[in-house]
Amino acid sequence: MQKKFEINPNEFENKNFPEILKFIQDSLAELKIETRKIVFTELMSEESLMRMIQHADFSKKNFILVNVKKFLGDVSVDIQVPGNEFDFIVDEDFSLDYEDYANTAEAMRNILLRSFSANSNLRYKHRGSFNTVRINVLRSQASSIYRVLTALTLAIVTGLLMRNFLNEDLIATINEDFFILVRTLFLNGLKMCAVPVVFLSIVSCFSQSGNLSGMKRVGIKLVSYSLFHLIIATAVGIGIVYFFGIGKGANLIAASATDTASQTVSISFKDTALGFMPDNFIKPFYEGNMIQLMVLAILTGVAINISGVKIIASVTDELNRIFMKITEIILRFMPLLIYCSMTSIFLTTGTKTLMLLLEVLFGIILANILIYVAYCLMILFIARLNPVHMFKKAASAMITAFTTTSSISTIPESMKASNNMGISSSVYSLTIPLGTILCKNSFCMYLALNTLAIANMYGVEVNAAKLFSIAFSTVVFAVAMPPLPGMGIIALSLFLSSVDCPLDGIAISLGIDPIADMLDTILVVMAVITSTLIIAKTEKQLDIKKYQES
Repeated sequence: MQKKFEINPNEFENKNFPEILKFIQDSLAELKIETRKIVFTELMSEESLMRMIQHADFSKKNFILVNVKKFLGDVSVDIQVPGNEFDFIVDEDFSLDYEDYANTAEAMRNILLRSFSANSNLRYKHRGSFNTVRINVLRSQASSIYRVLTALTLAIVTGLLMRNFLNEDLIATINEDFFILVRTLFLNGLKMCAVPVVFLSIVSCFSQSGNLSGMKRVGIKLVSYSLFHLIIATAVGIGIVYFFGIGKGANLIAASATDTASQTVSISFKDTALGFMPDNFIKPFYEGNMIQLMVLAILTGVAINISGVKIIASVTDELNRIFMKITEIILRFMPLLIYCSMTSIFLTTGTKTLMLLLEVLFGIILANILIYVAYCLMILFIARLNPVHMFKKAASAMITAFTTTSSISTIPESMKASNNMGISSSVYSLTIPLGTILCKNSFCMYLALNTLAIANMYGVEVNAAKLFSIAFSTVVFAVAMPPLPGMGIIALSLFLSSVDCPLDGIAISLGIDPIADMLDTILVVMAVITSTLIIAKTEKQLDIKKYQES
């Protein structure tokens, strides 16, 4: 909806100004924008107009263009005023002198505009002979879905064209030197932020909380729910393999006798417990040991809190904001990552899919569905909330998890989703980073299901003792292994060894690993958000009204 307003400078404040605001209000109401967002937009429009009118030039063009538009679910208001370029946000602070009304009004306007711009709700640019302000009224989660679908479509089209018109050597070169390169650079950037984001988030949470007993209570609940998620996921993975007989009857034979693992894996509680405490402070940072990093972060945060050194707490919080912002900047290139990743997978695997791969993939998808049902039941009966609202508001986090295949990299989006649900920051700033480390339910499901399915394919018998060992070891490994892409394959090689299964069975899992990684990462993220929601509700740290907003 666009409208041109003919301007009479002598009647602007009494006639044109009210007309423009009325047009914006009516247009947003027609798009069914909620009242509080309309009022907020009117305030931004009013202040922006007043600033641009001061620098307007109506000598050649005596009109103002206002465009209220909706694109891919996003709603924005563009206001164009003819004039020369100027500093829309003044860096220097005005003095508040209430006897000088004009200066005081300008000071308040500058404060408001600076605040709006800082939150990316308002952007100014000069193009041609017009000063333009764009006000972001609504950012829809549907727009992210549209971008994902567009990237996926382009990836399929690119893959088909390359496979039909280019030779295999050239395809391999392009894939390696461009698609895989871009994907690796993107994921390296996310991994770069992973360690500081986790460490600083936890430190900031513990150092600035005035109620450590409350934090202790939340922490105990988080550990309990995380352990429950791991046990449920392991049981679902084992149950699906036995119920549907995935892999049975394949009668695969190892490529050679040496492919059968001869070593066994010893997983003890003692070794796992010793791995929680590092022998020096720096080691967990360069090794990326998330469990040890978590322990250091908690100890550091509690120590800062007890010592009362406020300046360190403040510095930690600001550093946390910086690294979260870096991660946010990297995530803006998400469509490019999707395009490159999907094109690379298509070029590598082609359209050939073995029946065994489909069986395992079917098991993974079904396991995901069953675990999501468990989440819904938990929210219904423990938190007594409608789970549909959670899945709607967590859509952006699910998309990020799907495309990055890294739950650590999804932490900023998970926090944003938690905030949109009305969960207190004092809860999700602790449960999201900690839960992401602890709650690797998809890891449990993946290991249990793949180990038993591959054992069935090779006719390896798994007795009750081995089954119990797999179940126990799966939970222990889930706590010890860092939540990064590809870790499942590393652990699977050890598990196949423990049941004397041929290691070449890993190739079967590798065939569906890219898809499985995407689905499994979403499962981890949703487990953490589910636990966060339930904890917030039981701790009375949830804004029910905000949670129920559509």
